[in-house]
Amino acid sequence: MSALLVGGYFIAESPILTVDTVKVELADEASTGFSFQKIKETLDIRFKKFSGRQVWQIDLENIFDIAKNDLRVQKARVKRQLPNTIEIEILPHTAIANIMGSSSDRLFPMARDGDVLPPVPTIEASDAPILRGEKFISDKTLRLQALDMLLALSENGHLSYRLVSEVNYDKKNGFKLILSPSGIEVWLGFEDYPRRLSKADRVVSYLINEKMNGRVIDARYSKKVVVKLRNEP
Repeated sequence: MSALLVGGYFIAESPILTVDTVKVELADEASTGFSFQKIKETLDIRFKKFSGRQVWQIDLENIFDIAKNDLRVQKARVKRQLPNTIEIEILPHTAIANIMGSSSDRLFPMARDGDVLPPVPTIEASDAPILRGEKFISDKTLRLQALDMLLALSENGHLSYRLVSEVNYDKKNGFKLILSPSGIEVWLGFEDYPRRLSKADRVVSYLINEKMNGRVIDARYSKKVVVKLRNEP
């Protein structure tokens, strides 16, 4: 028994079981890794303090809390990888849109729950529609309304999520979409987005097929869709 206890002690204190790294990896279920490298760089610095400790001494809950405190992280999983590694899988938030405030050189990604994530340089932002205006940063209710509208967009077609380059909002007219590359503007108002988008989609398809770019489509009416030149009142 004494020999077993002594052997266990020396094994527990062996350099073989000394943590040499906390490995940060992208979770398999992540749909995109555009922000992962930045998250990894931040966490690698925060996890340095755990190097050199015995692997069995590491508090996995502490590791988990450090990862989850990063607003860019949606989910995290932590495990010991014997003999000397702590492994953590990160699932970053997926940005459904990017908010542009007063500065054009940085964007605030918006997660699918409506939360605003830390800003990133414009060139590093994901390819997602831009919500233009400081109001989107300060007003979560407005962000959730924008989220409802974006989720009502189709996956394909001439009025699809991937073709929306910009979203604007004003208190009088509601939401307006700007499509790329046609430059067509679509007014949707404040509600009933699926029905209004369905009506507008047919009009957008017609305009693009006829090469009539740069038009304004007003789908806020209950029984009609109005098409105007951009500079008309």
